[in-house]
Amino acid sequence: MHAMILVMATAAPQFEIVEIGTFGTGPCGAHDVSEVDTACGQGTAPNGLSLHAFYWDGSVMHNIPPLNAPNGGNTWGFSMNRHGHVVGYSTAATGSTFHPYVWTPEDGTSDLGVPSWAAGDYGQAIDINDGGTVVGLVGTVPYNIRGCIWIDGEMRQVEPFGGTESQCLAVNELNDVVGFARLESGKMRGFVVPNGNVDAIIELEAPEGGGARATDINEQRVVCGWGANEDGTYHALQWSLENGMEYLGEPDGWQAFAYDINESGWVVGKAWGPPSVSGITYYGCAWIDGEFVLLKDVVVNNTEDAEFRIARGVNEHGWIATSMAWDNQDNRAAVLRPRSDVPGDVNGDGVVGTDDLLTIISMWGPCEPPCSADLNGDGMVGTDDLLVVLANWTA
Repeated sequence: MHAMILVMATAAPQFEIVEIGTFGTGPCGAHDVSEVDTACGQGTAPNGLSLHAFYWDGSVMHNIPPLNAPNGGNTWGFSMNRHGHVVGYSTAATGSTFHPYVWTPEDGTSDLGVPSWAAGDYGQAIDINDGGTVVGLVGTVPYNIRGCIWIDGEMRQVEPFGGTESQCLAVNELNDVVGFARLESGKMRGFVVPNGNVDAIIELEAPEGGGARATDINEQRVVCGWGANEDGTYHALQWSLENGMEYLGEPDGWQAFAYDINESGWVVGKAWGPPSVSGITYYGCAWIDGEFVLLKDVVVNNTEDAEFRIARGVNEHGWIATSMAWDNQDNRAAVLRPRSDVPGDVNGDGVVGTDDLLTIISMWGPCEPPCSADLNGDGMVGTDDLLVVLANWTA
């Protein structure tokens, strides 16, 4: 029997919606949020026909065209770093397959390439760190997929544990890589590749009789993910050197999946309740200081009564990447920003300083809610708000 993380119940922070939007009338969702509070994701393309990734710079959505532009291909945007570099996968230049890409504001969409050792001409880039290391998968679908690490000019292969599949899903700033690989039996096992060294791969423990995958790792080398018990129920998990594998915990009868973890140990993901409650409907959730919360229960400005079906990213400021959903559709991309209890803390990092001052200046003028820089709520960012920052300066 493995431990479940239990803490004394504390009041979870409240969040406000920062709506990113959509390119058109189709669905759109945010997949990741960076350490400088920018985001990426994907949605219906501007022409309403294809699916395109986007980069959100904090105020504007930027379209990420496919590698075969302008010939009507698709792009998916999975992750980004603080430099505004987005990774995912795209219709290849030939239009006959899909390739991993990296997009930058300066150079646009660039093909990362598929290694010669891959079983097929197909790949996805799933995560990128600030140093430019990219991780993902290459090969043929659904079998003969291999985890791939694009690092130091190399494409390194992560072998499965006797099965036919491995995938790399996340990389931290130490170049530690996590993902999952299959045993010969077909069951999944999470792994850690320390410092990108594929020869030192570590297999993570899984629930007895079941399987597991690792989905993210922070700089403290705490790993989050999910696994299946022997009875087939799914549960959010966490691994650490100190405590081994632990169940994050969810309400009785619920099942949960963890996707991302920040340096404070906040974890985000999705969950569903017993069939009598939710059927097959997912709900975005988080584990904040060990407490399980549904996102809808901690958002204060949800005037349109939106649902939040999934949370895939959380940054060091506690911003959560999600989407606003109606009728089971990810209709509009959004991030959720913690409401700060510190007067003058515009960006929600608990400190009043230069970043808050610069945000006030950059947003000067009329500002429709939700507007983090409008500290006095008068619909304008101006001198009064600037004085609040200066009066509470702590940095």
